[in-house]
Amino acid sequence: MSMRLAGEEDRDSLLGYLKKDLGNCLYIYMDICKYGFCSPHMQVWVEEDGMNLVLMKYYDSLQLYAASEDWSLDAVLDKIQEYSIRMISARRDIIERLRKNVYCQEYYEEKFGHVFRFQHYKTLISDKIHIQKAEPSDSDEIAHLMRMDSLFSENYEESELSLQLCERMKNGMGRSYVIRAQDHIIAHIATFAEIANLAVTSGLIVHPEHRNLPYGTVLESYLVNCLQKEGIDVFTFVNERKRYKLLKALDCEECGQYGKLTRIG
Repeated sequence: MSMRLAGEEDRDSLLGYLKKDLGNCLYIYMDICKYGFCSPHMQVWVEEDGMNLVLMKYYDSLQLYAASEDWSLDAVLDKIQEYSIRMISARRDIIERLRKNVYCQEYYEEKFGHVFRFQHYKTLISDKIHIQKAEPSDSDEIAHLMRMDSLFSENYEESELSLQLCERMKNGMGRSYVIRAQDHIIAHIATFAEIANLAVTSGLIVHPEHRNLPYGTVLESYLVNCLQKEGIDVFTFVNERKRYKLLKALDCEECGQYGKLTRIG
């Protein structure tokens, strides 16, 4: 199966196709909405004949989506090897199929999780906790903090993460909120993708020395409520059992399961 680069002429049909299964292709849909096909850091491929497999490269990561199981493994592997892809994300069953390939078994490790859509998140306020909106100039310090978590240290170099955070804040694709202590950032949350009516939250991290107070819960409550007041649907990705149980208890809607392959070493 041959693939071709997508262009502006594909925009409407591609977004219409992805929108039918939004929970399983959030980043592809939102990045195309925001950047179109002009970003130097992003490329999108579609099938030469028809519309099933969609690939999006963003920096050195690859997002995949296919509505049906009839997609070309070889087409995906070609892009993974051609661009030395560090991280591959897709619906769980797509990643499970990729993981059976000898190349992926040798060079990548898998992780699986769930996609949630927030419903109501109780507003939590504490006089001891002051939340600030971060500026692009904070991106280096935020990236350093985030990489204290293996979820981010395994997937990003610090300079790359800082660059992406800074870019999102500058172009409106994301916002970050932080908590400081003695002029140092000790907690952070962000939208890793944001358009007019959709947002994906990520980057929730509290410095290990400051986990005696519920900084993370208060930060998440603050961001989710800010977004929902603006009429934005809020999604997040979860791979920790404790957090999964929390979101289920909050009656958040589970709208998909995802998988991720991360290059070893």
